[in-house]
Amino acid sequence: MKTPSLYDRPADSHVLVVEDEEKSRRLMRDLLGAHGYRVSEAVDGEEALRLIADTPPDVILLDVMMPKLDGFAVCRTLQADQRTAPIPVLLVTALHDRADRLRGVAAGAADFITKPIDTAEVLLRVRNALRMKRLYDQRNELLRLRENLSDMIVHDIRNPLLAISLCAQRLAAKGKPTAVARLAQTILGQTQLLETFVSDLLTVSKMEQGEFKLQLTGEDLAELGRAALLNHRMIAEDKNIRLELKAPDVPCLANVDRNLFLRLLDNLLANAIKFAPADTCVSLTIRRADGSGTPCRITVEDEGPGIPLGYHEAIFEKFGVVEMKGRDLPQTGLGLAFCRMAAEAHNGRIYVTARHPLGSTFTVELP
Repeated sequence: MKTPSLYDRPADSHVLVVEDEEKSRRLMRDLLGAHGYRVSEAVDGEEALRLIADTPPDVILLDVMMPKLDGFAVCRTLQADQRTAPIPVLLVTALHDRADRLRGVAAGAADFITKPIDTAEVLLRVRNALRMKRLYDQRNELLRLRENLSDMIVHDIRNPLLAISLCAQRLAAKGKPTAVARLAQTILGQTQLLETFVSDLLTVSKMEQGEFKLQLTGEDLAELGRAALLNHRMIAEDKNIRLELKAPDVPCLANVDRNLFLRLLDNLLANAIKFAPADTCVSLTIRRADGSGTPCRITVEDEGPGIPLGYHEAIFEKFGVVEMKGRDLPQTGLGLAFCRMAAEAHNGRIYVTARHPLGSTFTVELP
């Protein structure tokens, strides 16, 4: 088996060299070209930005000290645009001061190459940057394929879901509280939760694409809390879990998108009930803003096994999965990712903390 060379490169790699000194530019062009890279050149920052907008390269070798726009400014401009931010930038500099290096990192540089350049160093750092870029592109392609698959599933699942729901409604409407009627109510409740999940997929997609518009109205959060608890009453009873609402006697008013916020509460309660043991309590607490800058707070607490500290952020990632010992089911992150996006859409935030001695507390804060 052939041992990979230190200078092996991903196929068809495009490198942009941005350097105002012709001698240095020619040296890097000839070096990279001799090792099979496709090289383009720019003599200053402004020309570089035009070339990148027209044909984005796989990696950029960017001189720091240039007329018009220096390397730091070019790097910041690239980082500010989501289309060019993933392109790794290697700053080529004679600056050795720690403050200058930190300035480059703050601007978004992936690595540094020190002048006068060492040819082996250039080839190694370019190769490594390209490999990281390829991994990033492959990950994005997998995510795109998964998004497309999710969209197909969402649309294909609606018709059978509607049929199940209609059949359950007919069985439940028989009138007598028979075992069949009770089972039909359970089926109906589960199909409604599945419909919520499907809606969450569509809403998250719209939010990510900037197509979702909030329909804000003045709502009593305690009333929304009671409605959310009612949605989960039967499921909680089946698991022998007690649901509890703690809210002020006076209305707790907030400008929210009613449907979106109700689904946020639904997701938090469903998550708590899913992992809460039998004979425990899931509580929903609503606290009003006090007028002194303290935000309105909504908390959902359970007495489950809790979430390890290292996963307190990961559980809010879309499609994130947290496997934990002692649980029959993995913690999937779509519902909680939806909750974070819904909270942030209202200029709020959501986070989780440990509940002592057992369980978790999910908190939503609204300004």
